[in-house]
Amino acid sequence: MDRLKATIRALSIVVGVLGGLAGALICYLVVRHLGAAPLGAAASSGGGFITVSTFIYFIEEKLGLF
Repeated sequence: MDRLKATIRALSIVVGVLGGLAGALICYLVVRHLGAAPLGAAASSGGGFITVSTFIYFIEEKLGLF
């Protein structure tokens, strides 16, 4: 049973990171499309990564997966 909980926790972390990466990519593409400089778009995508991954971790915690 402990192994199952460890697997679920590891997969929830992977889902959070992958969701954050997807959010960062979308944020980067939107900001670049709107005409921002590459460095500004990179900074914005970093904020997008933090926001999306934190939101996913919050949801996972409320569901009892984390």
